[in-house]
Amino acid sequence: MSSPPAVQPRGFRALVPAPVWRELVRSATRREFRPNESLLVQDAPGTSLLLLESGRVRVVREGRDGRGRVLVALRGPGDLLGELAGHGDRRRVASVLALEPCVAHSIAYEAFRRLLRRHAVEQQFDAYIVAKMDEFAERSADLAGVRPLYRVADLFLQLVRLADPWHPEPLRIPLSQVAVAEALGLSRRAVAQIVADLRGQGVLTDGDPVEVADVGRLHVLAHAL
Repeated sequence: MSSPPAVQPRGFRALVPAPVWRELVRSATRREFRPNESLLVQDAPGTSLLLLESGRVRVVREGRDGRGRVLVALRGPGDLLGELAGHGDRRRVASVLALEPCVAHSIAYEAFRRLLRRHAVEQQFDAYIVAKMDEFAERSADLAGVRPLYRVADLFLQLVRLADPWHPEPLRIPLSQVAVAEALGLSRRAVAQIVADLRGQGVLTDGDPVEVADVGRLHVLAHAL
């Protein structure tokens, strides 16, 4: 019997040698999270960070003007969470919520930095942070003034791409239509109409929860930004 193909790492995990990632995990505390459970809470002290092993999460900020939660980013296996709040008494700048069952490893920020120095991979950590900031800035610019249809398609495509390679339902969208509307600052009616349109085009399956039927077509729509 042939062995299954090796899973290619992503995120910060892809930037460091496998033994370094394994040592980071061994030095951390394993934690499990249920769907919609908070992994990190905005404004809480940031003395540790999480290494996300499995599951997808959303990074959100609470609107200061009463607008509710604003989606900042989506993250998946191999990513770091809370890596920006590890200096002194800095507070969490956003909350992180599980979109599905997740496993993450919590490690004190100073212990994390010591391990990076020991293995001479601090530069990779800096590159990871810069890449995430650039990604956020570019995506914010790209989505400004874009048709809601394309924004929803972009969100769905991100979620599909972040699914674990061994995920039992990688094409299922782990967000309700209400959560999609909140994440993108759209009305519930607008999202419902977009989902109906995408189903009519064969991009999504019928019924709930929402599931992608044609990734290729979704990719075309998401890149029509």
